Amino acid sequence: MRLALSLLLLSAVALAACDAGPGSSLYDPDRQSPASDPVVSAVVLDGPVALAGIDALTIEGENFGDDPSRVLVYFEDGLGSAVRAEVLEVTPTRIRVKAPNDPGDRTVRVNIVGAENYSDPVPVTLTPAFVPFGDLDPSPGVRESPAAVVGDGTGAVYVSISRNGSAGGVYRLTPEGVREPVDPTSPVLWNDLTVGGPEFDRVFATQNVQAIFQLPGVVPVMPVLPSPLIRLSAITPDAEGRIWAGGSAGTAANPLTAQLHRFNLDGSVVSTDFPGTVSDIRVFDGYVYVAATRTTPVDEAKVWRLPIQADGTLGPEEVFYDVRADQPGRRPSALAIAADGTVFVGIAPPTTEPRAEVTYPVMQVAPDGSAEPLYPGVLPSPVSALTWGSGSELFLVRSPIPPPAGEAGEPEPAALYLVQARKEGSL
Repeated sequence: MRLALSLLLLSAVALAACDAGPGSSLYDPDRQSPASDPVVSAVVLDGPVALAGIDALTIEGENFGDDPSRVLVYFEDGLGSAVRAEVLEVTPTRIRVKAPNDPGDRTVRVNIVGAENYSDPVPVTLTPAFVPFGDLDPSPGVRESPAAVVGDGTGAVYVSISRNGSAGGVYRLTPEGVREPVDPTSPVLWNDLTVGGPEFDRVFATQNVQAIFQLPGVVPVMPVLPSPLIRLSAITPDAEGRIWAGGSAGTAANPLTAQLHRFNLDGSVVSTDFPGTVSDIRVFDGYVYVAATRTTPVDEAKVWRLPIQADGTLGPEEVFYDVRADQPGRRPSALAIAADGTVFVGIAPPTTEPRAEVTYPVMQVAPDGSAEPLYPGVLPSPVSALTWGSGSELFLVRSPIPPPAGEAGEPEPAALYLVQARKEGSL
């Protein structure tokens, strides 16, 4: 009984002590944050659009400080996800950031380390640098993909379609991506297509043989070259609508020097020796540009160019771009030339290593030969074809990707994309 009474008295004393007056607290009403809350007044683009993963943006406002390591910038999608952007430079009223590779309608919010609150969200749209194009169906059982493509300068593109690995016809995809039949029952899966003729209204094709064909049909419409060991795999027009062609020739048992050929409108052919295996060919400003590989006398993977002479033959070759100087072991697979002379070079892995990584799928080479990657870390890889659409739109074909070595399964089909290249094209 005495113990219980003692415990009761002790409890009363403790309660009284708790109510004896103000004491210490973790909350300090006079405390100030080490940094003021950031305020964003505007997000300013450098141009008409901001390409996701490529362009820089300017965030204007207040209380940003001057230490980039304390500035956190997030692009939010409104669905609970956010991507942190790379901060390039900071002043108290201005932040430069690289747009993250997360295209779409986004809101920007800023936090400064030490501040209690984020800025209010400000909307911004990040435009994709490339988008899938056309109504090709890559699903199992159909597996449509582009085997050969050529743009016609209007925003449309002609496509030889592979369907389940076989010929699926040739179609024109309108600028809206809707297919129109050109040769829908063609039994041939073409290697390359081009548009030529005096009015540039004829579609030509080739398929690793010594002839060029006009679509629709499978009958050669230009002179057949004399040897069946000549394999034409790349064709392109010049300004007059004549067709230039290249490929490979000969075998180990029957060596034959490969050539570049000009098929004239009068039915004649002019040929010039060019040893090597040609993957693509273009004509621009008095030169023929050739993407090719050679194994003798040394192993090379380059873009060469050759001046066109008055008689249609080609002058001495010169190296325009050495692919392996930038990406060892890789090869040029495709060409597209802008109106200002910039050459876009598609890059592919060696044919013996189709899954090998390609760091920079497209290189842009200036007329003086200086080169830099187009949109590093953003474009699909590897590349098998490039062709101009309308204006600065560039069609790109991503090559099929085989399954990993030792694994069964179908390769991932090739895919067609439309890239915002920001340079005017030339056919």
